[in-house]
Amino acid sequence: LMLSSTSTIFAQVTSPEPVTWEPDLTSSGVAITEPFEGYLYDPDVIHGGTLTVATPSDPPEMHQWNAGATASYDFLDIFNDYLTRTDPITGAVVPWIAESWEISDDKLSYVVHLTEGVKFHDGVELTAEDVKWNFDFIMENNFTRMSNVWQILSRDKPTEMIDEYTLRFHVKEPYVPFPRNTLGNAYIYPKHIWEPISQRPDFDWFTYVPTAEDQIGCGPYKYMDYVPNAWYKFEAFDDYWHGKPYLDYLLRPIITSGDAELLAVKRGEVDIFTGFLASEAIPGLLREEGIGLYLYNNQYMYHWGMNTYKWPFNVKEFRFALANAIDKQDIVDTLLLGYGLPGTCGVEAPFFSYWYNPNVP
Repeated sequence: LMLSSTSTIFAQVTSPEPVTWEPDLTSSGVAITEPFEGYLYDPDVIHGGTLTVATPSDPPEMHQWNAGATASYDFLDIFNDYLTRTDPITGAVVPWIAESWEISDDKLSYVVHLTEGVKFHDGVELTAEDVKWNFDFIMENNFTRMSNVWQILSRDKPTEMIDEYTLRFHVKEPYVPFPRNTLGNAYIYPKHIWEPISQRPDFDWFTYVPTAEDQIGCGPYKYMDYVPNAWYKFEAFDDYWHGKPYLDYLLRPIITSGDAELLAVKRGEVDIFTGFLASEAIPGLLREEGIGLYLYNNQYMYHWGMNTYKWPFNVKEFRFALANAIDKQDIVDTLLLGYGLPGTCGVEAPFFSYWYNPNVP
């Protein structure tokens, strides 16, 4: 769920009828026919202004090499970009900075073509040299959250630059989700910024804290400022390769309490609430004037973890019995008040139609 207050940058639809809501959780919600195009080029969206979106925490890490916390990626995602992205509706891979690719007959190499004209925030163009440096650097250091790179790419055959906008990646063995999980795993950092940093004698990727001058990305917004325990702010990047964002500024005040964040939305101090919203709070919020609730599917899940090294949890049939003994629909109806979906086997949500196979036992 996403909660927002009304402001000049949001459209509010009102109805004379009493407010009711019977969500269809089997629906994908927003249909994307072109990769994220609706978010960037909708002619009805009003340009300009500042969007204020609270965040519950400071970013513990300030660059991707040591990032692990969700709050760090919430910070970094705003001003960085990937080779590929994931369609939030189907889970399918979306060509992004990598506009296309071909796979070899033996499924062990990929020729990747980059979008031309992508610029970093300092005006330098992104090329295959930047991409190769990032992936080579990951292979050298085995960063924790980037195992989909260093466990997949071949160490015997390094990534090759074919020309300024084309590369060839080699994998150790055929890996079906390579375009999504490997190409889309890391931001593309500017080599001209990060190579000199990494070559300093005292550089330690685990402890290094970038300066404001280091925070150069190629995403839709430029880093402006960060005040710990207070807020961080970004400005629209005029030369973003996919079109200048509609918002001039994005402000993220740090509000550690969910109750305080919700109160800030009600007061109009924050535009969007993105924290955890208890299901029992929804009926009351539906009666609030000036509050809009938006339903969307995501991968957030409640799960029952088991230590499969200990008996009886190491017995597959026992785990199957537990799974079949639980009434998941009853949990959705009673604890989540219907605002959820029963879980399925595996890790892919059932609305991720690209990967989900309902026939898996």
